[in-house]
Amino acid sequence: LSYKYDALSEIQVKSSDVTSALRMDIYVDGTKFCENVIADGVICSTPFGATGYFSSIARTLFTNGLGFAFIAPTIGVNNLILPFGHKIEISPRRDAEIVIAADKTIHYASLTDGDRMLFYVDLNKSIEFTGLDVFHCPDCRARRHGTTVVNQYFK
Repeated sequence: LSYKYDALSEIQVKSSDVTSALRMDIYVDGTKFCENVIADGVICSTPFGATGYFSSIARTLFTNGLGFAFIAPTIGVNNLILPFGHKIEISPRRDAEIVIAADKTIHYASLTDGDRMLFYVDLNKSIEFTGLDVFHCPDCRARRHGTTVVNQYFK
């Protein structure tokens, strides 16, 4: 079975059992990036969602590309910010019941050992953020741009 979830800000994947973590391998463009990572889940973010949950986990912001971070991993692992066009896959090491939050829409799924979940920005469906500096609340705007000034015309 194949499912597709779209999100403007971010997609989170977590175990549906809050007492269990996910054990997974991570691939970037088909090449293994890291293996046997144990974490509460992962988050994949667009630049629009980068000032939210993603920035609190990864401790970074970005304005272009695709952000990927682990939620509470058991060991230190690198988070990623990749240019548009790159793909990230997670593959569970054992069967898992998961919850997927695509922005605020919740989905449930079952993964079996060897399945893969693919994260990417669909450039055929994506939109260009022409007002990235004005769509955030003043606090997020200050974090991203160092100012609450929307642009030179509104001070």
